[in-house]
Amino acid sequence: MSNLQISLLVVGVLVVTGVYFYNWWQERQFHRRFEQAFAREHPDVLLTEPAVAPAPADVPEMRVEPQMQPASVSLEAPPVSAARISPASIDAVIVTSSRSSLTFPQI
Repeated sequence: MSNLQISLLVVGVLVVTGVYFYNWWQERQFHRRFEQAFAREHPDVLLTEPAVAPAPADVPEMRVEPQMQPASVSLEAPPVSAARISPASIDAVIVTSSRSSLTFPQI
């Protein structure tokens, strides 16, 4: 092997080792942060019995469902003005959409 190949091999091994140790260091830092963030310093409230049960007077007797009130809106459709839809604009759309640059082979 030539000196160039040996030096490239050494540099490659050093880079791979450096990336491995950098990853290990980052993982250790994140592990410490998550341990601090999710550390349990209080009892689990879902696993313990409640100290005081709610009294029956505090609980409402019946649920009140939401209701929709009828609106005072007429059911007639609004009039369509002739100025908004003109036959010329419809023809332009039809002509534009009928033009196709696709060619189909003859069978």
